[in-house]
Amino acid sequence: MCWKEMKQKVWYGNQGISDWIPCYCTQYPGVSSQYRKQQLVIGLDFGTAFTKVVIGETRVGYAVPFMPYADGRNRYLLPDVFTVEKNGECVLGDGSEPAERFSRLKMRLLEGDHSISNQTEIAAFLALVFRHCRGWLLNTHKATYGDSILDWNINVGLPTETCDDRVMAGTYHNIAQSAWQASIGIGPLFLDSVRRIVERNSTARNDGGSDHAKVWEPNIHPDAIRLFPEFVAQVTGYVRSPSRQPDLHMLMDVGAGTVDVTIFNVHRTDDGEDKFPIFARSVKRLGVQYLARHRIENSDYSGAWRPSAHDIPPSAHEFARKIGISEDGLNSLDGKFLRQVRDQMHKQLEHTKTKRYPLSEKWHEGIPVFLCGGGANMSLYSCLISPAEGMGTPYEHGLIYKLKREYLPKPERLSAEGVEDKDYDRLSVAYGLSFDALDIGEIEKSGDIEDVFEVDLNRKSGKCEPCKGTGGSMGQCPKCGGSGWVGKPDSC
Repeated sequence: MCWKEMKQKVWYGNQGISDWIPCYCTQYPGVSSQYRKQQLVIGLDFGTAFTKVVIGETRVGYAVPFMPYADGRNRYLLPDVFTVEKNGECVLGDGSEPAERFSRLKMRLLEGDHSISNQTEIAAFLALVFRHCRGWLLNTHKATYGDSILDWNINVGLPTETCDDRVMAGTYHNIAQSAWQASIGIGPLFLDSVRRIVERNSTARNDGGSDHAKVWEPNIHPDAIRLFPEFVAQVTGYVRSPSRQPDLHMLMDVGAGTVDVTIFNVHRTDDGEDKFPIFARSVKRLGVQYLARHRIENSDYSGAWRPSAHDIPPSAHEFARKIGISEDGLNSLDGKFLRQVRDQMHKQLEHTKTKRYPLSEKWHEGIPVFLCGGGANMSLYSCLISPAEGMGTPYEHGLIYKLKREYLPKPERLSAEGVEDKDYDRLSVAYGLSFDALDIGEIEKSGDIEDVFEVDLNRKSGKCEPCKGTGGSMGQCPKCGGSGWVGKPDSC
């Protein structure tokens, strides 16, 4: 029987299928210490609406298909939904006998809900995800890895603005840790058992972590779970491609819940390491679902229709028809929301140009912009980029920003049947996370980069002396990180 035709609970045991490996397993049957070790990295992109996973090793990264639970248009997009059935068992999707349905998992976390209950629900969902992914790989790639000891690692993406938030990072790590432990337990998954694991790990972490490693099964260690800013993972494929450019870039990721704007530099250090200084960053709840909420709450519509986070965002024409107004009326409603998104983007550009990297040639050539995510093709968001692709768009204080939209290239290393180049950006975070943690670029946090201060750009005071304010060849000056400026001007 094909794995695509099987319900997840079949993987709890062989149940008449003699060669089927249960999904709670982490190794092939009969594995011995004499086998060679094979590292496998689970790149986990836990999104606001969809979760994506790429399992990687040196040669290849496998995008995991989630049939029969996947979005109908893309087999690699798993809706963030699970169900507790009447017998208490947790299953992906809507289940056969739903007693309680859980969704909006990440949304609640982003809104500040770090409670044990919310962590438990997310951990249960991710435990089901881990089971599905392992079951898929073990059963479809036995010829490749059947004679290996599998060394599992997990890389998890963090929203850019929370990448140095210790509380959020700790919560993410605790959830991933608990999810893995729950996923390797034999038999069905129950919320009560997941909650006990979450509480135990949380207590161990809060007590100083002296017994932190003792609660782990021997096939994985806490240090094998790493957290990375999503944007670093998202551009990992790009910086490893022939289309890579040095210097200033902007990434704008439009998701169901948030818009994540990050302005950063791309350069390689003398020892060959990729480094990404973050000059400005912002994550705001201005994603597709918040746009829909804004439109409905500010109209006279009183019906029950609400667009699902898991559906293709309706066009402006279709949305206007659904809530009974004209397109001009919808555009009028969108005005305030659009200004918030525009301000979010322009404030990061302004901060970068006046405070962080005023000497970049990209201000004149056009800053490469990656517009990604499920809402990237909605006109409300894309219209912010296109006007600045010509001569540039003037904004406040006489500043002009010239942008140049680029597309993330689909890497040759990615194995994802049916995914076209234009659809790759939906998998780009999971793909970047599928590399060994040591091969993912290093970020330099915005808080660690000094402002250049408001000075005359023709004065040498405040310029980086090693590169004379040029940022160095290809923006690679190790002293200033390519900004051309260090420290505080003598005259201040």
